[in-house]
Amino acid sequence: MTAATDLVTTPYYTPFDFGASFAQKADNSVAGEMRDCGECHVGGGAMEYMIDPTKTVSATYDATKRTSLRDYVFGTAVTAFNALIDIFNTDTTKRGDVVVQDYKNVNGVLEMDCLICHQNDYSWDKRRDAVRKGEFDASRAVGSKLAFSAKDGMNVFYNSTTVSTNASNQLVANMEYKIVGKPTSNQCSSCHLGNTIETKNATTGVVTVTGGEKYQVDWKKRGEMWTQNGTILDVHGAIGCMGCHERTGDKAGATANVGTSGNIVDAGVAKLGLCDPAKGGASPFDAMWNKMDKVEFKDCKGCHEYTTAPAFATFGAPSSKGAHDRAGLTANIVYDKTGAQVSHIDLIDCTACHIRKDGFSGGAFVDGTGADEEGRLAVHDTEYVAKGDMANGVALSWGQDGKIYAANLLTSFFWRDMNGLKTANGGLDANNDGREAGMDPLLQTHVANINRLNGLHALTADGVVNAAEIATQQAALSAGIRAQLGNGTTQATNAFLPKLSFLMVPFKASHNIASADRAWGKNGCKECHAAGAGFYNGAYPINGNMDGKFSFDSNQVTTFTKVNGLVDVTDSHPNVITKDGTRSLPIPILTKFDTPYVQTATAGQTLRNIDRSEVLYEKTFQTVKQDWVTSIEGGAIAAACTADGSSPFYCEDAAIIFNAAKKGATSTLGWTLKVDAKDSNGVVTSRTVQVMNDKVASVDTLVAELGTVGGNYFTVTAINKATGTVAVAPAVNNAIKLERIGTYQIRINKASDVGPFGLKGALWTAAPIVRPSGTYNTRDQYVAYLNGIDAAAFGVGQAPVAGIAAVNGESGTIAAPLTVNVGKTFALAAGITPAAGAAFKWQTNAGDVDANTTQADANTIITAPTAASTSITFKKVGTYRVALTVTNVDGATATSYKLVNVTNPVYIAVTSTTTAPVTTTIAATATRPAYSYTVQQTKVPVSFPVTPPTYDKVRFFWGDGSSSTTLTALDFATANGAGGVAHVYNRYSKYLNASTGKYTYKTTIQLFNGSTLVSSQSVKVEVP
Repeated sequence: MTAATDLVTTPYYTPFDFGASFAQKADNSVAGEMRDCGECHVGGGAMEYMIDPTKTVSATYDATKRTSLRDYVFGTAVTAFNALIDIFNTDTTKRGDVVVQDYKNVNGVLEMDCLICHQNDYSWDKRRDAVRKGEFDASRAVGSKLAFSAKDGMNVFYNSTTVSTNASNQLVANMEYKIVGKPTSNQCSSCHLGNTIETKNATTGVVTVTGGEKYQVDWKKRGEMWTQNGTILDVHGAIGCMGCHERTGDKAGATANVGTSGNIVDAGVAKLGLCDPAKGGASPFDAMWNKMDKVEFKDCKGCHEYTTAPAFATFGAPSSKGAHDRAGLTANIVYDKTGAQVSHIDLIDCTACHIRKDGFSGGAFVDGTGADEEGRLAVHDTEYVAKGDMANGVALSWGQDGKIYAANLLTSFFWRDMNGLKTANGGLDANNDGREAGMDPLLQTHVANINRLNGLHALTADGVVNAAEIATQQAALSAGIRAQLGNGTTQATNAFLPKLSFLMVPFKASHNIASADRAWGKNGCKECHAAGAGFYNGAYPINGNMDGKFSFDSNQVTTFTKVNGLVDVTDSHPNVITKDGTRSLPIPILTKFDTPYVQTATAGQTLRNIDRSEVLYEKTFQTVKQDWVTSIEGGAIAAACTADGSSPFYCEDAAIIFNAAKKGATSTLGWTLKVDAKDSNGVVTSRTVQVMNDKVASVDTLVAELGTVGGNYFTVTAINKATGTVAVAPAVNNAIKLERIGTYQIRINKASDVGPFGLKGALWTAAPIVRPSGTYNTRDQYVAYLNGIDAAAFGVGQAPVAGIAAVNGESGTIAAPLTVNVGKTFALAAGITPAAGAAFKWQTNAGDVDANTTQADANTIITAPTAASTSITFKKVGTYRVALTVTNVDGATATSYKLVNVTNPVYIAVTSTTTAPVTTTIAATATRPAYSYTVQQTKVPVSFPVTPPTYDKVRFFWGDGSSSTTLTALDFATANGAGGVAHVYNRYSKYLNASTGKYTYKTTIQLFNGSTLVSSQSVKVEVP
């Protein structure tokens, strides 16, 4: 950068002095933005301040190190901060002149004008007219109606009805009742709505719309017209703009205070600006730079689905959750960008379903081929660049958070120079930016000047665009561009290859919110999930009102760029991304465009009204490949001047490109290769090289250009693809190969231009979408699947059913017999088929099923809510209820009950007893001889059907009037092993069962652990 005489410099920044070349090199400068963009922007910031030359400049923005433009000394310098190209002069012969502003003595500065928002009768029109003339200080007085008009930029003629003098001869402003603390929608509408006036004929009822800008473009943060024939169609119309755009905290915000210094962060604390309504913003195309844009922003959930009543006003907004539940929108039946199952509400932003713009206009184009009637350098607010009815004008696109948002697809078109060669090799720096290569867009001021000199207008000015008028403007540009650039010497003979280029951008839609009865899906799933439904599929009106009126020859246009490493042709912004965010979505909108290898143009081409699904899914699903490998071999690269145009290399063979000038469109300058290398410790190093040769014509030359990019990490070699090795004549090298050095591993970085290097396959890999219904590799396949989705298949709208199968063969109302501490399976009854995705919840009133110490909890959940069957173990005796509740994905429920009777387990059982005579002989004594007697002895064998608790003694109460018998556990085991514990039952007649002819006893067997009874069981013993 150069410094001019008297130009103040700072330690880190010196404004560039264009001198006499300002008109040749500058377009819309900062000073120019003051008169153009400043019609809506309230002032302050760069429109008021300059870096303070007396202070050390910080690396980041610091509002304490700036000075007013009034005090900055520019001297004789002509810079972007004090000079502009006059585009609004009422004397059209002076449009295009360079104007140098004098902020201190003539123009004043654009200080922030608070009254634009806070005065209820502020005149935006008068302020705009003053700003366009550079009457910056005066603009605030005329806009607020304190002055009738401006004498010059710093002096005004006061309005005596609003400005008077007091007794001290001081000026007093009479603004009573005009100042409002919270801006009304009328203030916002000056910039953000069409600001039209509707007049209704009392007799005919016809509404006439006048005034304002009916066709404002969407990138002006358009709030839209809210009324149609006098009816407010946005459900938020009654609460006004600030109903949503106010901050949600107390006053300025609970988490962010109002700042007054101009710094976003003061002392490490984030603060709101002095005057800063919440802006929201969800896409890279419509968010402001302010870090506080979304702090305390009142989104839809803030009013419609809060869990704790907020302190801010919700205006009685109804809860949306119930309706969403009933429609199945909260069921986890779709998939987020990570592949996890989520709900429609999680995946799709509210705007996608609730924005309906029927009957309203919207932007279709920004025509950059000429100035509009007011002088602005592009046409964006006329009927011809609009969509007359946005009923079909809302599309869907992915946000950076992986959610689907409503958007208006707006296409800008402008002139570019296709000559990408260095100027030394025949290239043309068509916008004087000093950077060679690339397809330079022309300066809009130059286009406007050339049009004016030739009596031409923007292409859409007459409502028709065709090849003839494109050719006329193309010729005028070719004839006049060098005079505008001022390079009639060094580049006088270098080729100029002007072509129209188009760029489609999805600008997020946020307004015209429709009520539930007008939202998408109001009639069920098939309102969206059907072929041609128009939600995620169906033709989108790219051409708007120009449909059928916009045509060109294929050699008059060029694609905007190639994305995904210069692989895929697109006319959409590279930030239009896939769901997972790994790739740009290539969306070509030209029906045909010619490469340099095409000899004969094809007439009658136009812009495609694309299918909506193209903004959501690419033709074939792919994702980035990030595997670490030891070597990478690229694909074959077509040789230079291949007739089919498949080669990326430079070509100047006139027999192939048919016009030697077109060689400039085959430049190789700027190709970038970036490779990551990882060492054994996991440390990653990136190596980057850019091709600086604009005339690379072979793989050998390409590899030479890459030089030592590999360093000590990897090598780059030219090879013959057929052999995988360096070519031996007459074969040639037609691919490149990267091989690691040592133990490094390598991979291609996503920032590489893999297309011309033949490395597409090393960076991108197929990524089919896998669903339970199948695998989908392409957009067509997946959209067909979405179109065919049946709500019933996902359980939406189905009647819930519940029923519990018999547990132990019980029937009717008989309680199922169960045993304490014995698990039992509960399952769905036979013949019941729940809806898809149904959740199952089993409950019992048995209390805490883990410790079973209380019955206070009458609804203990005893299994995961996704199990159609469960095993329940009851831990204490009693009669209980088991309930099964089946909940469908849309929240509908059905419940079934079953009673169970829980008893203690039978630990002790007696198998068949044996009774046999046992003779006992008593030995003789001194007084008595020996004798014998015989008894009928019964052995009682004991078994344990269920493992009993620990015991150390066993007691038998025989039930025949005899004494009990107590055995140690060891003696009991010995006796039981010998056939059972022996006992001679008393045969009294009262025990005789006449029907069986057997004596029957109720014998009780008890188990003790110490003195603790652990089990007791009575058994029947029969003795012959």
